[in-house]
Amino acid sequence: MVSKMLIIACLLLLPGRLLHDFYISICYIKSVDGELQVNYRLFKNDAEIALSEQEDADPEFCQHIAEYIISHFAITEDKQPLKLHLKECKNEGSGSLETISCFLVAEGHHDDSKEIAVNSTVLLDHFDDQVNMIHVMLDGTKKSFNLDRDRKTFVLSLP
Repeated sequence: MVSKMLIIACLLLLPGRLLHDFYISICYIKSVDGELQVNYRLFKNDAEIALSEQEDADPEFCQHIAEYIISHFAITEDKQPLKLHLKECKNEGSGSLETISCFLVAEGHHDDSKEIAVNSTVLLDHFDDQVNMIHVMLDGTKKSFNLDRDRKTFVLSLP
């Protein structure tokens, strides 16, 4: 019983950063009314670490986080790059598990595309075990990919 209480006490005394011992981002890509939408979610404290290395970047502002994501995330359709724009951003959760969701829209999307390629290096330069989970829902096709240091890109053929 004493050992259980000691373990619980140690866990409560750990700083919030240590409780967040996995590094993951989740991205959803889907087409809604002809618009390619990207919802990229990551832990706020991870984004703050990434932004702290940029001069004059204030991690409190969603625009800086979106700019970071856009600079480390690319989508091509039929080998043509799509330009991403920030639509909105919101925070969810609290403490070390607080997340930021950036809702992006892709300029130049066509519903009749035959191939989509995604490259994500988001946070890979900051965390060795970072995993970027990408979920694609296009043209009745649903696929998920885990991207990391060894695999940064995938190509998906569409019907």
